[in-house]
Amino acid sequence: HPNSAGNLNNMASVHRRLGNYQKSENLFRKSLKIFTEVLGEDSPQAVSVMNNLALLLENQGLYDEAEPLFKKAFSISNKIQGDKHPTTLALLNNLAFLYESQGDFSRSEMNYKKVIDLNKNIYGENHINTLSNQNNLAYLFLREKRFKEARPIFAKVHKLWENQLGKHHQNTLKALNNLGRIQKSLGELELAEKNLKL
Repeated sequence: HPNSAGNLNNMASVHRRLGNYQKSENLFRKSLKIFTEVLGEDSPQAVSVMNNLALLLENQGLYDEAEPLFKKAFSISNKIQGDKHPTTLALLNNLAFLYESQGDFSRSEMNYKKVIDLNKNIYGENHINTLSNQNNLAYLFLREKRFKEARPIFAKVHKLWENQLGKHHQNTLKALNNLGRIQKSLGELELAEKNLKL
């Protein structure tokens, strides 16, 4: 029954937060099996559980198991809900993050840019979702030592988050810290010292 599958999904999420990964994985897999049998694989509920299971696997470094689940969930979500649906966008971002974690920076960059463009079209340039994805892209550039490309993105994200979320919000401070890291790497030590939170 869908309600029992939903309860299993919720219990799996609790076990994941508690660090009981094997128990969480077993519950996610049972939930997915029930949703697939009752509602079909092409249901939003099955997509949600696939995403949760893939995130659990990714968090454990099991990238080869997580990737096909993310891809399948993205493909189904894109088909049944469209490329502008929040779930589809989240899955595209999750794929980008997975590729970044695997060191596949070119595929990661391609997916981050795609999700940024979609978010710009849906929500606008300054929406929190668009800014979060831009921050992810800038962080990818930072990891690749592409400092000059990362700098203007971090500066923009920091300024807009400061205006929207406040000076002391965690996202604003992270963007400022990342901007300071870029400035340090570019030899702008006075600016970096002002911005870095050591």
